[in-house]
Amino acid sequence: MDEQSKENAIKEANELWDKQLKQDFSNHINKCLMETLQSLNKELNNFDESMKNHIQTLDKNFESKFEAQMSQIKEQCNK
Repeated sequence: MDEQSKENAIKEANELWDKQLKQDFSNHINKCLMETLQSLNKELNNFDESMKNHIQTLDKNFESKFEAQMSQIKEQCNK
């Protein structure tokens, strides 16, 4: 391939990229990023909900154990 043909091929490839492929590529990348971010957001929301439920369970367990120990201490003090 001579130098002129090579330059023409490069010029045509660049024009094709600029006119058609560049925007398609950008759209595809943006779509992939949005899907990934939406999936990540869903997972973070699930994690947040799970942590809230876990904290509530810990609070309930703490309160019941605290009340039981307080009752036991009061009984021992009254003897």
